[in-house]
Amino acid sequence: MAKQKMSKEATEIWQIIQETNLLLQKQSKEADERSKEADERSKKADERSKERDREIQELKMMFQETDRKFQETDRKFQETAHRFKKTEGLFRQTKARMDELIGHWGRLMEALVKPDSVRIFQERGIKIREVYPNAEAHRNGDTMEIDLLLVNDSDVLVVEVKTTLKDQYVDDFLEDLATFVDFFPRYKGYHLYGGMAGLDIKDNAGKHAYRSGLFVVEITGEGLVKIKNDDKFRPKDFSRRQ
Repeated sequence: MAKQKMSKEATEIWQIIQETNLLLQKQSKEADERSKEADERSKKADERSKERDREIQELKMMFQETDRKFQETDRKFQETAHRFKKTEGLFRQTKARMDELIGHWGRLMEALVKPDSVRIFQERGIKIREVYPNAEAHRNGDTMEIDLLLVNDSDVLVVEVKTTLKDQYVDDFLEDLATFVDFFPRYKGYHLYGGMAGLDIKDNAGKHAYRSGLFVVEITGEGLVKIKNDDKFRPKDFSRRQ
């Protein structure tokens, strides 16, 4: 009886040992799997870390290249600014010379018109008594400049001289005539006439001036001055009588 009891206990102990062994094997296997998973995660983490390091290095290289390009661009910009300043200086010098040349040319045109102005307008019935080149008046901060002012006891004739006569110049001159007496009040009550003289008179501008009641004076290549208006032309009186 005692022998059977010991055999039963031994069997139970053996079963416990086997179950324990199986449990240990299972736990060992699970531990191995977790270790492999941990190794895999560690490996992936290392790969991600290396990838981040590589990306960071690439970004550093990109920033360095960008910085280099910025420095190069800044250098080129400074060189361009220097060249621009130099060019601007040359442009100003050229413009000053051109303005001076245009001024000389304009005075030459006026000098060509002035000697014959008395004759050509007397032929049209306006007897000139006084000639004022480059007349200038100032009122309320504004200025009006007249290339040639021709006057008698009852008439005043304003002449604008241009190298090239264009439509816009005609419009501008008509505006000046509308305010002429405001700048030259001494001629209030005079008959006011206008004339435009030019070396190169564009066809439309000449017609525009004619239709507006202006004398059209041509400076020929030979230095001669003549009025182009035909005999049917009647000058407009721009005076504002009150």
